[in-house]
Amino acid sequence: MDPSVGGGAVAGGARLSLQYPPPPPFYQLFTDANLDDHRRRKAAGIEPALPLDPPPPLVGSYTMFGETLDTRDRPPTLRELGIPQLVSDDPADRARELKDLNSDLLLAYLDLTGALASRPAEFLPKLEHLRVVLINLHYALNAYRPHQARDVLRLMLELQARRRRETADKIR
Repeated sequence: MDPSVGGGAVAGGARLSLQYPPPPPFYQLFTDANLDDHRRRKAAGIEPALPLDPPPPLVGSYTMFGETLDTRDRPPTLRELGIPQLVSDDPADRARELKDLNSDLLLAYLDLTGALASRPAEFLPKLEHLRVVLINLHYALNAYRPHQARDVLRLMLELQARRRRETADKIR
């Protein structure tokens, strides 16, 4: 067992350690007798003696390790991150926006290489523009992922249905 893994106590100058931490002490509450008593009390409408039901899930924000987190799984927008947004929030024509961003990326790269070749002192604004285009391209691709996942799922289901029909036709 690796002594550097897990927590441990120091005993006689030697560090004792466990590969996995011990279970929390409340696991001892889940005996057969306690569980039977809990079920009986709940069925009778009496408040159980021991709180064996899990607490309700958190809603809203909470603090963990000094950082405030939110339970809603939503990535921050580019505006919240302080980055200029080159794509619209309307996902109506996301494919067209991705093509436009790809063209912008190529033009920004050519502009940067041209600036580096002829006027090297002016490359920083070009580099920053290239960075903004790349971040917006990444943001637009991530916004397109749910649509892509739905399409892939639809295609997989159509393929499965077709294979099942073919198998059923072979059996008949």
